[in-house]
Amino acid sequence: MKTKETIAVIGATANAGYQICRNLSVNGYRLLLMSQETEKLTSLKDEILSIRPEADIDISECEKTVSWESDIIILVNPNDSEKDIADKIEQFATGKIVVSLTTPLQHHQTKSDLSSSTSFAERLQKRLPYSKIVAASNTASSSDFITNTRSDMFIASNNGNSLEIVSKILDTAGFNPVIVGDLSVCKTLEFMQPILQNRKFK
Repeated sequence: MKTKETIAVIGATANAGYQICRNLSVNGYRLLLMSQETEKLTSLKDEILSIRPEADIDISECEKTVSWESDIIILVNPNDSEKDIADKIEQFATGKIVVSLTTPLQHHQTKSDLSSSTSFAERLQKRLPYSKIVAASNTASSSDFITNTRSDMFIASNNGNSLEIVSKILDTAGFNPVIVGDLSVCKTLEFMQPILQNRKFK
């Protein structure tokens, strides 16, 4: 019997996190959901279980707990610096795929972030050298999540096998994964975020 893959979603209460968790819960994955928004996190779990009572799902307010138990870690709209995120999960992320998922509405991105010569994903890879970083740039708007519109998700990684694995997961999660290359393209993806924001949210 095939063992379930365990996916940790850190930032599960963000819009993209909601969509990922709802869709993956009905497709045979074990989910470990983490967020500091305790009430929203509990509501998300209750919502999923009301639709699929047999869903294998647990919640936590600790990044370390969910990272330790998972096979794949998804960071949704990471709003800490790459050092803070890396310090929290480093011990438990060795050999694992770590997906850094950003959207046009992320609030952590500042002018200094955009002026940096390297992308968030590239810096995260340097801080987690024994993890397989996959950058995922989401083009969805809030209305897309409400209507379950299937939006594009640009993904990049230095590890080809990880790209294929994450592509399948995102497809299952309700996105259209588009592989765009290795992490060297991520700076371009970051610059696209304000453009997407102006196009979809003005």
